[in-house]
Amino acid sequence: MIRYLFIFLFSLLFLFRSYAQIDTSFWFVAPDISATMGQSPIVLNLETYSQAATVYVRQPANLTATGVNVTLIIPAGSLGTIDLTASLTAVESAPTNTVSAKGIYISSSANISAYYTIGSPTNKELISLKGHRALGTDFFIPIPNSLPSVTSPT
Repeated sequence: MIRYLFIFLFSLLFLFRSYAQIDTSFWFVAPDISATMGQSPIVLNLETYSQAATVYVRQPANLTATGVNVTLIIPAGSLGTIDLTASLTAVESAPTNTVSAKGIYISSSANISAYYTIGSPTNKELISLKGHRALGTDFFIPIPNSLPSVTSPT
């Protein structure tokens, strides 16, 4: 009986569509990755669904020539990519513990999904961007908040 209940509840999950990563606007700041770990290439992947989309990728607080300012027209059901490797210093959130003008605003004329990828052979990462569901003032990052002290031998 419990097995049938579990199968029923599990199958209910597939009846509901999740829209956690689908939106028309996204805010994002790229993490500062150590160059020794491998920090490039970095690419912004933008995926459309049933409608074509005109996507604007901007850094509103960074109006210099090094800032990101890209417009991309993506057909329906397609993937558009923007290589941000040349703008690495304008995009990564360095130095730490400072307010910077490196936030990226992605806006679209139709629903899209956005992914930030680090494609280094030694340090691959994919960060899925969330739309308005991620706006807020409290953020929790799943990393340890304290690490044991290790002294180096002299």
